[in-house]
Amino acid sequence: MTQSLYTQTDIKRVREQLLAEQEFQDALTGLMIENSGALDHCHKSQLVRGVLSSRANLALGKLEGVKVRYLYDYPYDLPTFLRQAADYLETRKDKRWYHSGWIKRVTADFNKLNEAQKDLVLHDLGYPKG
Repeated sequence: MTQSLYTQTDIKRVREQLLAEQEFQDALTGLMIENSGALDHCHKSQLVRGVLSSRANLALGKLEGVKVRYLYDYPYDLPTFLRQAADYLETRKDKRWYHSGWIKRVTADFNKLNEAQKDLVLHDLGYPKG
C-alpha cells in the first residue's frame, strides 16, 4: 500500500531510508550524494522516485518543465524527446560551416590567456606582437 508523506519529518525519514538503500548514490547520475539530497517525485502522479543530488533534482525539474513550456505540441512524452535529443547530440557534426557564435567563443577563449600565451597565438597566426 502506498504511504502518504505529510510532514517534513516524514520526508526526511523516507529520504534517509532511500539514500541508504541507494548506497548514498544519486538515483539519476549514480554519483555519490555529498549532502542529504532531495526526495524526487513525479509531478504528475506525485509518487516518489528516489533521492537525487540537489543539482540533479533542479536540472531534472528544468527538463520536465521544457515539455510543458516549449514542447506542448510535441506528440510524444518527454523520455522519447530526451532519447531523440541524446541521439541527435551524439551524431557527427556537419563540418562545412561554423555558427556565427564562433567569433564570440574564440574571443572569450583568447581573453582567458595570459599575455605570453596571447603573443604565441598571434605569432602562430602571423600577426606582430601586441
